[in-house]
Amino acid sequence: MFIHDRERFGLPPLADFPESKTGEILYGDEYFKFTFVRNPYSRLVSAWTNKLYFIEPGLESLYQSKKIRFPDCIKNGYVTFEGFVRYISQFEDIHTCNPHYRLQSNLVMEKAIRYDMVAMGREFCRRYKRTGGTHRCWQPQQFQKQPGKRVI
Repeated sequence: MFIHDRERFGLPPLADFPESKTGEILYGDEYFKFTFVRNPYSRLVSAWTNKLYFIEPGLESLYQSKKIRFPDCIKNGYVTFEGFVRYISQFEDIHTCNPHYRLQSNLVMEKAIRYDMVAMGREFCRRYKRTGGTHRCWQPQQFQKQPGKRVI
């Protein structure tokens, strides 16, 4: 998936930095730290669509486990959205489960990272589409960069 393609955007993973630099980035004031989050409902629908409705390659066992747990939630051979939500609410720990339906607050580590900005991804997607799919919308000045801070 392109959103995970760091080379495309030139964003090195935090793990690539030396430990001392990582601490400076996470806890210092020199860097502008931001993250995007998605609407929780559309994110859940997206996880169901990609992981269960289209049965993403490599996730066949995940699909089968949900199909077995809720045989009454199968329609035309597919796990229904209702069945998926029931499965998550009854059998998953939303703090540690599959990252595609884990609480976003756990994924972005809000207690460990002092973000300068948390934004909904919807606006990013609109800008991305308007630019014809180029990554111009990632330019730092669009994030209201604060004086003296580098964007990471």
